[in-house]
Amino acid sequence: MGGAITQNYGPGMEIEGEVRAFEPGRRFVFAAAGGGPGLAFEFLVEAATGGGTIVRLINSGFLSDGEWDGEWDGEYDSMTEGWKAFLVVLKTYLERSAGLPAESVQTGGHTADPVAAWRLLLGPEGLGAGDAADITPAERLSLAPASGPPLAGVVEHFTGGPDRPGILVLRLEGDLAPATLLAAVEGPSVSVWFCLYGDAAGRAHDLREAWGAWMADHLPPPAP
Repeated sequence: MGGAITQNYGPGMEIEGEVRAFEPGRRFVFAAAGGGPGLAFEFLVEAATGGGTIVRLINSGFLSDGEWDGEWDGEYDSMTEGWKAFLVVLKTYLERSAGLPAESVQTGGHTADPVAAWRLLLGPEGLGAGDAADITPAERLSLAPASGPPLAGVVEHFTGGPDRPGILVLRLEGDLAPATLLAAVEGPSVSVWFCLYGDAAGRAHDLREAWGAWMADHLPPPAP
């Protein structure tokens, strides 16, 4: 306990924290350092009846600095939906790629218009996924991105719609497999993540270059 930990959500989005509890194979707790509402994250692991494993995540601390004044409403909603998607990525990895070395590609952008950014990200100038209204969980989806190689896979998780930004998690098949893609628009933040396993990890550099350039061209951060 007391060790340092860093959550890395892409360039400029690193969050430092401290390990508060660690019971190997059962429990892991860490807390964010510095400002904000004093967030803490607890992961609990237990055996499921009939085989398998249950992972529980408790994200606490939103009220620890005093009265709720609405300032953290957007952050609360974003983290709630974001953790759901990340747990889907974890589940997919454990079911299909457990034990393989992993490499993540994290690219991010900024928008003043989340609906327009969502349409851009899914549309022909972005991932080439088509109309968000046509995307459904468990379907096979073929993408023709404007940046990087063609992509195909199974929709593991999808929120949002044509006028409601959200998150897409795609379990990739074909040349980039085994891997998952997570694409999201959460408030002003836009993200494209690739989690690459085994031999697919060798594609990390090319994907990072391609999608980093796409974000810089289409959704750059505001001028300081």
